[in-house]
Amino acid sequence: MSRDMDIANIFAGLMHRYQKANNVENECVTNVQYLFDQLHSLGIKCKASPAIVMSEDEMINKGHVVILLEDGSVIDPSYEIARLQNIQYYDNIKVFINMFHKECFEDEETKDVFKDIIKHFISFNNLANRINDSLQTGKTAVVCDNKHYNKQADYMDIHLSFYFSKYLENREKGENQEKSGCL
Repeated sequence: MSRDMDIANIFAGLMHRYQKANNVENECVTNVQYLFDQLHSLGIKCKASPAIVMSEDEMINKGHVVILLEDGSVIDPSYEIARLQNIQYYDNIKVFINMFHKECFEDEETKDVFKDIIKHFISFNNLANRINDSLQTGKTAVVCDNKHYNKQADYMDIHLSFYFSKYLENREKGENQEKSGCL
């Protein structure tokens, strides 16, 4: 793994711990804004991106946003989604729709589901663009819940130094870091 991926996974793993312990849901925009801010403050190039999410367990059609690192790796700072099994992220509506057979779109109920997915994707694309544009303004752009943002930031401040010191120790020893879920 790259240094940027390692650092992003440390952040995401700690965020997942906080969110799991505090039953945080429906905060993907705030989670992405926080992680985006932190990664950019460390000089890591990334961007917010809307995502259609499918997993072994379910398809998320309410809208979602994630972080894309410069190398195209997806970092999902939201525990409620990252905990799902065999996740696939789509940042392109056309690619997502082309996965399905034409017959899927003949039924009105299915058409309505896809219309909702597209509507949410467009909405979350606008939110992702606002987050990405915040680099120009220097201001945090999209925080849906200030209380959650601040409490999670406090948790991260307390726990990050321990995990970064462990990360640096392991890097010096040449050991590979595990994915964020094992922190």
